[in-house]
Formats: sequence, structure tokens, C-alpha cells
Amino acid sequence: MTSHDIDTLERRALAFCLAARLTAWPDDETWRSARALADGLSDGDDDERRLVALVDNLAEEGREGEYVSLFEHGATRVPIHETEFGRMRGMSKGNELADIAGFYAAFGMDRADSSAARQLHDHLAVELEFYGVLLAKEAALTERGEAEGVEVVAAARKKFLADHLGRLAPAVASQPPVAQNAAWGPVFDACQKLVLAECRRVDVTPAPLDFVAGAAEPDEVCCGAPVSTAPAAVKPS
Repeated sequence: MTSHDIDTLERRALAFCLAARLTAWPDDETWRSARALADGLSDGDDDERRLVALVDNLAEEGREGEYVSLFEHGATRVPIHETEFGRMRGMSKGNELADIAGFYAAFGMDRADSSAARQLHDHLAVELEFYGVLLAKEAALTERGEAEGVEVVAAARKKFLADHLGRLAPAVASQPPVAQNAAWGPVFDACQKLVLAECRRVDVTPAPLDFVAGAAEPDEVCCGAPVSTAPAAVKPS
């Protein structure tokens, strides 16, 4: 890879980390972090500029209430956790969470030390953050000339997109309450476009996730704790 390729990986890592902020709990800490990332992407490609343009639009009071209404409470709420999708989700939730946790552990995203540790593994923001970490790791390994490591990370990116993130982002964005929301619809659409562009880039076609509204399992819970991701996670040493 050339220095241009490495720069592209790093910029995509920033874009996915910014997408993680934009889909996380909308508090002041989240927006401060989002603005810091946006500064590094202001002259990026269409997907990156689309995300940057959304930062200031969402940094307003009252966004928390809209977020809760969309994703946390009510009969029409939209799940933002991957394992709340699927007709057999009550039976497969444990296996899916274990698979996601295995990805995080294998690539050093220790959630005990992560700023995303207050949220469940399968929250969209956490999955976006993790994919950004993978991109950054691949960039760092490429710069050091570690071909075997690059191959391992590249294969993991494809599998994580196919099995998890590439399915979840479109599923959330396509739900009518989200798509029709004036504030949050553009955010999740931009994140969906970012993820789908990445799927095309690595030649992955994820199977769709389905959601049966009003059919939540008795043991399902909604976690409204904030998720914020840290710029330090973008460029691992």
C-alpha cells in the first residue's frame, strides 16, 4: 500500500468513529468529541462531509428526549441493539453477543477500559467504534509493513461487516420512525451510507435483519446509558 492508502484508512477510521458519536447518547461530551473528529474530516469525501455537516445540527438542547422516544421507550420504539432484531432473537441473543464480544477481545477493544463500556456490545455506536478501531489498526500495521497482521485485520473487517455492522446500520436507518424523524433521520441515513459504501469497498453483501414491532422478549432490556467514544481509540500505537 502507498502512503495515500494508509491516509485513506486513517480517514475512514475517523469517519466511523464520528459516526459512532453521532449515533450515541447525545450529551455534551459526545458533541465535544464529535466536533474534534469533524475538524479532521472537513475536506473529505461525500460520506465524510455528510457526517461533518450533521454535527452542529444535532448539538442542541432537547435531543436526548427525541433519542429516548425513538430508541428506548414506547410501542413504536426502534431497536438500536443488534440482538433486538430477528424473529428468533430470544433464542440467539446470547450467541450473538458472545460472537460480538469475541471480536472486541480479539482486537484489543477492552470494554472495561473503553469509553463505550457503559453500553451493550451490540449497540450500533459501539459497533461503529469497533470498525473504526479495525481500520486504524490496519493502517498502523500497513505502515509498519506487517503483511500478515494486515491480512488478519482485513479479513476481520469483512466478517464483522457481513455478520454484524453491515446488517445493523441499514436495519436501524430504514425503520419509518427513524427515517421520518427530522433530526435523527439524516444522521442514521448518513451512517447507513457510510457502512454500505464500506461493504461495497470490500465486496460484502450482508443478509438483512428483520424486526417484529411489539414482539419484544420478556427478558429484553433497553440500556439508555450514554455511549461516547474517544479520539484516542482512532490511532492505536
